[in-house]
Amino acid sequence: MSQTTLFHFASDSDDQDAVEALDGSSGHGVLIGRAKSKMSGACADCKAVKVRCEIVSGHRKCRRCELKNLPCTPRERKKRKPADTHEELQERARNQDRRIQQLLREYDEMKADHKIRQWITKFHPISTVDGYDRMAQCYKWMQEGTSPEEAAALSFGLPDRTHVPEIVKHCALYPEEIVELFSLFFKHVNPYFSILDDELHTPHHLIRTSPFLFTVLCAVSSRYYVSRPEIYPLAMDFARDAAGKGLVEGKQSVDMCQAYLIMAVYPVPKKKWVEDRSWLLMGVAIRMAMELKLNQPPPSGLTERERLNYTRTWLNCYCVDGSHAIQFGKMPMLRLDDYLARSSANWYRSSQMNTAFDVHLVAYVQILLLMAQWKSIVAQQLENGSTEIVEAAIRMHGRLAKEMDHWVEEYAHELSYRPLPICVYRGNTTQM
Repeated sequence: MSQTTLFHFASDSDDQDAVEALDGSSGHGVLIGRAKSKMSGACADCKAVKVRCEIVSGHRKCRRCELKNLPCTPRERKKRKPADTHEELQERARNQDRRIQQLLREYDEMKADHKIRQWITKFHPISTVDGYDRMAQCYKWMQEGTSPEEAAALSFGLPDRTHVPEIVKHCALYPEEIVELFSLFFKHVNPYFSILDDELHTPHHLIRTSPFLFTVLCAVSSRYYVSRPEIYPLAMDFARDAAGKGLVEGKQSVDMCQAYLIMAVYPVPKKKWVEDRSWLLMGVAIRMAMELKLNQPPPSGLTERERLNYTRTWLNCYCVDGSHAIQFGKMPMLRLDDYLARSSANWYRSSQMNTAFDVHLVAYVQILLLMAQWKSIVAQQLENGSTEIVEAAIRMHGRLAKEMDHWVEEYAHELSYRPLPICVYRGNTTQM
């Protein structure tokens, strides 16, 4: 090919020859190409000390690296982390939710522990906890170093100590003391407000099925626990706390209704009437009884004792509501002409499992029905402007005396089957 030829078409062999020529030369072409494509910014060493990196055309190193005899290595670009997948983002969100829930639970536990410590500091409930009588009663547990909650879990067949109500732990109630508190309840409370059945409401049953009612029974009966009178204020604080938790959780059951009603009838005494909140608990109990439809015949799937428990609870709600309305001149929450109340005259002898106190409960219901009729008569007399109010009062007095005579006979008849001294007392107080 002539040297004067300026252009020609390159072939594959020409390209190969050019590559070999460059490889065999001093590498000047390679350096130029590398210098052109070397760096888009400072080298690694210049970047590390944050100085200007001056690239010298045709040289392997920058000016600073040449002077300091440093390896002029190009700065590698950081690899970006691959984006998370949708599943990974969902899992991360779930983990964050679980962590938030855990922190909220821990915060609630800290608040609850702080509140309990304040109660304990205020009332000093363990001032007589090491008394001789208690040591003798709970000797086997104390000898083994078993805590009250562990002893309760073992004695009452609970899975572990976490299922034990808080009142057992913080009031230091051993199983023998719990049994004694239940005995005190059915001796000092239930005979005067006969809402529970001692065959159905046992500590073994309630500690598993209804911790709220269990707590209320222990708290109310601790007022009569002469061995440890100091635990009563603390126990009632736990009962009120359990009542608040029951409202927040929104659970409903016959046992909870009974617990609210007991707390309404046996509140902690207050110095001022305005501080009393028993009417609020009474309203909660009656509202819950209405939503549970206790004023209707009990479900067929229940045992006979449970059906009696349903009806007994409703009749007690009726009596508490009617008595409160009559005494304080307020409107009752329930209709005083309630069907179940009107048809309960013979309920006390509907089963062999009826308690000895059911006859007095039914009698009080019938008296409240007469009072409801009297209230209706008075309202009509006032509306019509009639002057026959005296005659109406005399007639109602006669009906009330006749009704009372009937129940005195029924009391005597039932007493012949169950000669309990407390039944004589209940019969006398009904006449008063």
